[in-house]
Amino acid sequence: MAKRVRQAQVTLLEIGVLDKTLHYGPYSRYWWKTNKNFNDKDVTYFPIHIGQKTKVILNDREFVITITVGHSNNPYLPGYTCQSDTFYSETPVHDPSTAISSIYTHIFNTKTR
Repeated sequence: MAKRVRQAQVTLLEIGVLDKTLHYGPYSRYWWKTNKNFNDKDVTYFPIHIGQKTKVILNDREFVITITVGHSNNPYLPGYTCQSDTFYSETPVHDPSTAISSIYTHIFNTKTR
């Protein structure tokens, strides 16, 4: 049986800022993402903004993801925290999915991907 992939709507709450030492320094490759159209050779680069906040609604609850500088493995790479009402991740992690999953697990007492 095929897995159903669900796309959640993401809303930008705060744009955040760029830091020239991170976005244009030795760790710059970690602070930029690409959006490549596979039908042609155009590649668009967009920066990961420090302090950017986005909101996603899952199971009728709002989850707010904030981008920070640093996580447990490297203090110079992007880190992600998540908050939903009174639940929040105290330590930034390396990707937004992990941040959301950790809070989602506490709230609903279930594991999700």
